[in-house]
Amino acid sequence: MIQIAIVEDAASDRKKLQDFVERFFGERGQTVKIFLFSDGTEFLDDYPSLLDIAFLDIEMKQVDGIRTACMLREWDRRVLLAFVTNMAHLALEGYAVDAADFIVKPLDYGGFSAHMDMLMASVLPKRLGNLLVGNKNITALLIINQISPLNRIPCCNRQQAYPHPWIFQSGAAG
Repeated sequence: MIQIAIVEDAASDRKKLQDFVERFFGERGQTVKIFLFSDGTEFLDDYPSLLDIAFLDIEMKQVDGIRTACMLREWDRRVLLAFVTNMAHLALEGYAVDAADFIVKPLDYGGFSAHMDMLMASVLPKRLGNLLVGNKNITALLIINQISPLNRIPCCNRQQAYPHPWIFQSGAAG
């Protein structure tokens, strides 16, 4: 399931984004979990784990979207950031926090859908490269491309097997 946060202080714009996200995933038969926040501080304080995309309004009364993104990037470089603004000239500031996209208000569904297609093209490879495992006490995210194959781990040589096929030792006598 894709997880998306919408950080927007204007209730009408927040609702419109939520409706667009739900429509986008509904048209594709996919499920999505949406987290709604009215300002950057609330978002950072209640940050959802394993978030895929965050839509941030640049101009908010409490903590603006650029400042929110700067603070977020201190601990999460993985989430895709998409700035939503009616101030297109501020878009350049988003490059400092590795923004994936900029959406200019007023929003229309056709334009939003095109932006979402682009964002999802970036999310899916990241999702396919990760594995979430856990039990009732703990959950862990395994990043697949950082796991070494067994034959590259010095203590795991499949040619020298122990009594059980899943136990290996490098250099053991046959």
